[in-house]
Amino acid sequence: MKLSELRGKVVIVNFWTYGCINCIRNLPHYRKWHAQLPRDRAAMVAFHTPETEAEFDVTKIKRAAKEKSLDYPIAVDNQKENWSAWGNSVWPSVYLIDKQGYVRYWWYGELNWQGAAGEAKMLERVYQLMRE
Repeated sequence: MKLSELRGKVVIVNFWTYGCINCIRNLPHYRKWHAQLPRDRAAMVAFHTPETEAEFDVTKIKRAAKEKSLDYPIAVDNQKENWSAWGNSVWPSVYLIDKQGYVRYWWYGELNWQGAAGEAKMLERVYQLMRE
């Protein structure tokens, strides 16, 4: 899959790793978004970029994705090529790409950390981008 193939949709891209507690706390929000957003107007994709040695194991990544009911595409980014290309530096990170393919919004860290309400803010931005 290439992001260019998703042009015309709002794309939610997240970077995570299965051992990161802040990443794990964001996963219910991503599952909800993936379930409720119309597939013809929005898409969710993820990059699993390891933080520790154990997180390089593809079998463990697949198991974690299955256990956490993540049914959107997840690319294994063991060489940190995508991480670097995006200039990413934080787990977790989520980016919103508009229908023309431009990154318009991002959030670094846990979405609802200490009452930040990032989940609601980012979801509203997804709907805003779909309306454009």
